[in-house]
Amino acid sequence: MGRYPRSLPSVLLESGNFDGLNGYKRRRRGVIATHSVRLMANLLSPEQRSRLMALIKCRDTGPELRLRRALWATGLRYRLRPKLPGKPDLAFLRAKVAVFVDGCFWHGCPLHGHQPKSNSGYWAPKLARTQERDRVANAALEEMGWFPLRVWEHETNAGLAACVARIVEAVCQRMKR
Repeated sequence: MGRYPRSLPSVLLESGNFDGLNGYKRRRRGVIATHSVRLMANLLSPEQRSRLMALIKCRDTGPELRLRRALWATGLRYRLRPKLPGKPDLAFLRAKVAVFVDGCFWHGCPLHGHQPKSNSGYWAPKLARTQERDRVANAALEEMGWFPLRVWEHETNAGLAACVARIVEAVCQRMKR
């Protein structure tokens, strides 16, 4: 397995549908050469696709970890993934503030969210269901007396300080009540 890049999931190599020459980026003399992608969604069996999709992280993502480190540095203490509607990433129990770190693509960021052009009949309802699930979770949390706070993935990159300030303000406001 020496000639394949280490980041390539073994699922692809085991499938027999990956020829080793196409479908990944290879560095040659300091320049990244992109080869044509032959690996398509319909070339994998359902079991192989399931194994590949299972590798996608839904917790402890980069944006979530950046936000958690910044909040911890300010002195705020939180609980991870409490059993609340919508499964928030962070929760401040005494203040009843639930924080969600939403991915721009999946949750429909107004700046970076986009509808895929290929297979739009599949993606449009799927992304709409995600956004509807977010609205339902927000309503359920508000009914329970919680304050849902949603942070976009891109905000943890460029405006982390403003994001932390927004959360700190929400927690402080809720603690005064």
